[in-house]
Amino acid sequence: MSRLVVSLHDVAPATAELSRRWLELVESLGAKASLLVIPGRWNGQELKDAPAFIDWLHAAEARGHEIVQHGMLHKIDNDFTSTSTRHRIGNLVGRGCQEFWELPYEEAFHRIVRGKSVLTSLGFAPTGFVAPAWMMSKGTLDALRDTGFLYTNNHTHLINVQTTAKRVVLVTSQRPRSLLSMPGVAVTRGIATYLKKNRKPIRIAIHPADLIPARLRIANMNLITQFQSCGYQSMTYHELFEMEFSCRRSSQLFGEVLE
Repeated sequence: MSRLVVSLHDVAPATAELSRRWLELVESLGAKASLLVIPGRWNGQELKDAPAFIDWLHAAEARGHEIVQHGMLHKIDNDFTSTSTRHRIGNLVGRGCQEFWELPYEEAFHRIVRGKSVLTSLGFAPTGFVAPAWMMSKGTLDALRDTGFLYTNNHTHLINVQTTAKRVVLVTSQRPRSLLSMPGVAVTRGIATYLKKNRKPIRIAIHPADLIPARLRIANMNLITQFQSCGYQSMTYHELFEMEFSCRRSSQLFGEVLE
């Protein structure tokens, strides 16, 4: 079975209307979404202070979508930055959103627990964590293991947090308002062509701002439609995690029995 995950990033009170409109479009295609929710204060608004938005998240979850923890504050902290090459790479790729890129274990653990506590207090039970910009330190990965998360991911892999096993699952993202936004559609089209040809799983990452430029909105919608028309099954990150790792483990056990 070929697998497709649509993830909606930066889901928060500050993007409530754009997130709602995006999810309606995804649902109109008969697809599921993993909603990457920012639990802390972001763009001047707190998740815990937005009851109508919380109700919307619960309703989306009841319809089969998934709530995923997306960092804590979604921005870097100057107390945990440096002048190293790693820092410069982080700024280039993450554009100030790489909250967990340089964090030591203790601070990563603290932020993960804070964010998870917010979500659980609101009635959610996330099993997955996606770092802003998909960028995290080794300390973050260790902290995710110790806080009970099942999976995370980066730009190229789905990661079993408890075992550190990885599966290659490439992601497409248009990166609005960046120097890479103009060639983004062409790059995404090339990645998509390769994955479809080889029947590989794919992640389509959508950001609220992708809704505004018509070319990005249409490109993302077309991608979802194209993969579905090729027989790809839409699922959440949690469902992909269960299929990728449980199926692989079952195959290993079957091989051991034959031996």
